Amino acid sequence: MAKFYNNRELSDKFGVNLARWKRWSREFLPPDPLAGRQAGYARQYYVDNAFTVYLGGRLVSDLGFSIPEARWILEKSHHWMKAKGFHFDPRGNRKPLKGIDRFVESYAIHIQGAPDSKLTIFGRGVIGRQNHECEGHPVTQVTYVDQPIVPPESDEPDAGANGSEKVLLLSMLLVRFRKAVDPEGVYFPGLNTSTGVEDAGA
Repeated sequence: MAKFYNNRELSDKFGVNLARWKRWSREFLPPDPLAGRQAGYARQYYVDNAFTVYLGGRLVSDLGFSIPEARWILEKSHHWMKAKGFHFDPRGNRKPLKGIDRFVESYAIHIQGAPDSKLTIFGRGVIGRQNHECEGHPVTQVTYVDQPIVPPESDEPDAGANGSEKVLLLSMLLVRFRKAVDPEGVYFPGLNTSTGVEDAGA
């Protein structure tokens, strides 16, 4: 049976100020219908809701996006994230990933753009890394696949970059989320984690 969490529990688990967590929940989740019907009701979070607030908070506090920008990024990325397994499946009905996604070790969301311009978003799945030397210097070769989420308005190379790029390390954040909320893995039997980040120091 899946567990619900309250504001105090989640703010303590993630080391986030309680007032800030409540503010994020108001910004990134729809209104709680029970709050208007029961005086003094404390919001209860299902796993998906808590993960949404957690990601929104990281977009704001770590990457410096505004609340409206973070909300838009989450909205546009929702279906892509769900297709990659970044959601809770309480019944354990998760289907295995297919195609190239079977080989991905970790995922990240890349957000490119500049002030007053449309953001470009794509997901990057890292398939593998190999260390080499180039004339005596250590180098790393990374194999990855990019998948558009919000494509650039132009077909020109690097049209979405506009000089800036921010990266949300999605797989690593998922591991941190799991370790904080469910360290023994009791309530996350269907939550897909990428194989390359479980022991990445998250």
